[in-house]
Amino acid sequence: MPSRSSPVAPILIAVLFVAIPLGAYAAGYFWLGKRTDWYSTQSNAHETIERSYPHLGLMLVYQPAGKLESWLRRIDVEISLGDD
Repeated sequence: MPSRSSPVAPILIAVLFVAIPLGAYAAGYFWLGKRTDWYSTQSNAHETIERSYPHLGLMLVYQPAGKLESWLRRIDVEISLGDD
């Protein structure tokens, strides 16, 4: 009689190697940077969100997340190097 493998192991492996790093990346995108909202002078609508990061490496790592946020929210999102 052949033994059946548990379906839990592949799910746990996927969580460990995919979901946790993606969650940490998203959390870092929102918490490690400083957000500045820029509004239009003619209306009170969002024009741009600027996210500034204190290190060049962080700025470069979070460029794809900024493009994704820009596409999802349909507004300009700029990723920049901050002064702090």
